[in-house]
Amino acid sequence: MESNVFELKGLYNEAINYVESKKEKNLAFVPAICGADYENCNSKIMIVGRAPNGWSMDFYENINCVPKNWFDAGLSWVYQNGPKKRNGEEHKASIKNSKYWQFVRYLMFKSGNCKNANFTDGLVWTNLFKISNRNLGNPDDSTCKETLQIMDNILCAEIKYYKPQEIWFMTKKNKKAVGEYENNNSADNWLYWVFNGKLAFEKTLNFINDNNVLAKMFYRPEYRKFDEIKEGILLKDIEIPEL
Repeated sequence: MESNVFELKGLYNEAINYVESKKEKNLAFVPAICGADYENCNSKIMIVGRAPNGWSMDFYENINCVPKNWFDAGLSWVYQNGPKKRNGEEHKASIKNSKYWQFVRYLMFKSGNCKNANFTDGLVWTNLFKISNRNLGNPDDSTCKETLQIMDNILCAEIKYYKPQEIWFMTKKNKKAVGEYENNNSADNWLYWVFNGKLAFEKTLNFINDNNVLAKMFYRPEYRKFDEIKEGILLKDIEIPEL
């Protein structure tokens, strides 16, 4: 575990250095955030989104702490008022107005992984891309391309550190083929973004496959009924085209 912590902190520092070097872009870096009771849960779940899409809170001064202690409140902001801002205004990224988190709660109860109202206690939440605009929006193409390698390395290291029993990727928008969009972040499913002829998250996907981690991909829930997408798609059943 200690070697995993060392690896994770080193990678996080690389990401922080990138953010510091691009101050004119007003970027934020958001690492994985651990629920309050994750370590004691029988079934540990990691939720992976696309990108933070606005963030107002820094943790950099806590870089020397154990990762799970970086945010004292854990994921409690999901069912309270979120620490996000959009266009400089407070944005409540909470269970009340977020289809994303409502769907996560729905899945947690359906799977039997949720025993109380604070459904985030047994979760770790992270994203494929952990660097994006501080106020609003997903990272632009240049940010994605410049950070692809470090993002793949970080996600793989987070999986090693937190050792989830299941990973739920909330990354797919439509029923389009893997790799239909190449070399830009308009890709239908960012997990399978193809860049310069290779899978952007190849290291992470290989680690999941080699270690038989149970991983599912879900359609994003903004415009769908939850019961239509609740089963997800096992990553091992997804055909990846020859690159």
